[in-house]
Amino acid sequence: MDKPKTNYLNLIIISLAFVLFLTGVFLLGRQSVKTTEISTITPITNPVVDLSQTTAITTPLPIVNYNGKYINTDFGFNFDYPKNYSLTENSPTNNSETLYLSLMSPVDLTNRKGYSMQGNELKVEIWVSPNTANQTLEEYFAKQLKSIEDDPSGIGGKVISTNGLTIGGYPAKYLEWQGNGTGITYYLFYKNNIITIAKYPAETLLQSDFNQILSTFKFIDMAELAYQQTAMYLVSQLPEVINYRKTVPNTIIEYDHDTDDKSAWVIHVYEIKDDHTATFNWFDVDKKTQKITKEFDF
Repeated sequence: MDKPKTNYLNLIIISLAFVLFLTGVFLLGRQSVKTTEISTITPITNPVVDLSQTTAITTPLPIVNYNGKYINTDFGFNFDYPKNYSLTENSPTNNSETLYLSLMSPVDLTNRKGYSMQGNELKVEIWVSPNTANQTLEEYFAKQLKSIEDDPSGIGGKVISTNGLTIGGYPAKYLEWQGNGTGITYYLFYKNNIITIAKYPAETLLQSDFNQILSTFKFIDMAELAYQQTAMYLVSQLPEVINYRKTVPNTIIEYDHDTDDKSAWVIHVYEIKDDHTATFNWFDVDKKTQKITKEFDF
């Protein structure tokens, strides 16, 4: 009996169909993987971070440029000052518990007359020392006045006027004196520390600069400061801010104020360019959700 003839055409068709089936399964699987990978990417335009799970930053961040803003977390105060002023700080040591700060405007050497500050200059000195005698502000101020009266030949010379005022929300005293030059000295107490602020000369063309320093002199809520700096850190990690910092090495990221309803911290990202502020953007960081929203969309 003859062997049946093999139908090679049918075998070829079946083989091609099987190959096409396997190819289709493979491609479908690849597409499924791609779809899964894309769907699991979480948008990071407005990241939400639970600050209760975030370690608050209690020291100034390296990315924050504090030129023009002085912050002292040890004694708990801060103030703004003109960016072209020089600032010197002598921190307390084992031999002295006094903090000393000196702020100096650019000095006019062309019209220099002796060592006294000129009318177009400004020097501000700040001392912070412990109130070891547990004096009241009134008692301490009275002793300062008496020391000038007892030694009129001293640097204080004679008292021109005295008055009371408020600095950083706390009662303060000031006296204007005349001697080897002129000046005004302010005194206030905070957390058993005596804070002395001296301004030279008493009358200066740079009075607006001193007003900036004195009006922005504030005492720090340390917990709030920590959260403000954490908010600055969150903003610094946004992709657009990271890219901006790559192109602008002198980027400044700083807390500016709270929103009117006190629900968010407003973070300012900018640079100083040609002696003016060039803003990149403003970011609101919600105090409860830490959701970040930006003012400008590019």
